[in-house]
Amino acid sequence: MCKVNLLYLQMDIPFYGLKRFFKEHTPELTGLFNEVGLSGQYIMGSKVQAFEQELARFCSRKYAVTVSSCTEALYFSLLAAGVKPGDEVIVPSFSFIATVTPVLQAGAVPVFTDIRSDTLSMDADDLIKKITPKTKAIIFVHLFGATCPVQDIFKTACERNIFLIEDNAHSLGSTNDAGIKAGTQSHISCVSFDPTKIIGGFGTAGAALTDDESLFELLKKLGNQGKNRKTGQHDILGFNSRISDFQAAFLSYQLTLMGTFIKKRIQVAEAYNATIDTLSDIQYIQKERSVFHKYVILTNKRDDLRTYLSDKGIQTLIHYNTLLYEHPLFHGYKYRASHINFAPQITDKVLSLPIYPEMNDTEIRYVTENLLKFFN
Repeated sequence: MCKVNLLYLQMDIPFYGLKRFFKEHTPELTGLFNEVGLSGQYIMGSKVQAFEQELARFCSRKYAVTVSSCTEALYFSLLAAGVKPGDEVIVPSFSFIATVTPVLQAGAVPVFTDIRSDTLSMDADDLIKKITPKTKAIIFVHLFGATCPVQDIFKTACERNIFLIEDNAHSLGSTNDAGIKAGTQSHISCVSFDPTKIIGGFGTAGAALTDDESLFELLKKLGNQGKNRKTGQHDILGFNSRISDFQAAFLSYQLTLMGTFIKKRIQVAEAYNATIDTLSDIQYIQKERSVFHKYVILTNKRDDLRTYLSDKGIQTLIHYNTLLYEHPLFHGYKYRASHINFAPQITDKVLSLPIYPEMNDTEIRYVTENLLKFFN
């Protein structure tokens, strides 16, 4: 039987599959909603406790603390590191804005590094050049679902006694070729459960994970108004940063499906890879065992391609077309961004294609055939 030429069809392929996920899992999610609702435990109940334990096991860490967002997890990590106004915190130049805003909120000075050409994550060689006596912490990012090559970064931080924080918002479940799991090579790792992530809340949520009991207790205090769990007294200035038991129940359910989610994302990525390998004017970002939170390509024809795909009903997004220190936000803050050479070369080339478990084979082929037509 001949395949239908999908180029003659007009399909509608959204960038995210959130509504599809809800529709597919409505019975299970409704059951969990009713279970929590009837329990009368809506905050800091058994579902939250259970999810924190499950998440810690999944991430191969001893402790997990759920908070309202990954941004808050990063901010609390900086407070736990003892970062004070005037201290320097090293961050990559290419990432989502939430990687650096907690640094500013802590009163510290962000110091930006260049990025690698293969993973678009922090360049470990440039990191070494940016360290000064004022360097208090390093935040490195596992980007787009891959695991940042962490060995050199971890070694540098240990040798210099610098507090290490992992922004693992994108790469929950990822492991590199050396067998190192994202989120395990730091004092504290931070996870996002934004609805668009591989497992996402119905609203905003995040977590901070650590193997250090004293850091765990401090993170617990920071997220619960500074309350000491042992004395019941509020002995530090804290915040109201908690998730509901509804969110915890939904996230626990999705955590059991992680293997399936990742497998399906890889299947979509492999189909894209096979097509792009035949084209000379486009390349995909090489990833070590990526879980493909995003599928990012580089092309000099980015804007024309995006318009073409949009006309065909294929939604794309750009991650990211502005380097962190180029945002107007930084006009009022002190920062350092010297010798950033590679990162500026890609901001007008990056484009993210739709990728999620609910994409079917016809939709995947529709995207690949339109890529072929555009470039050929």
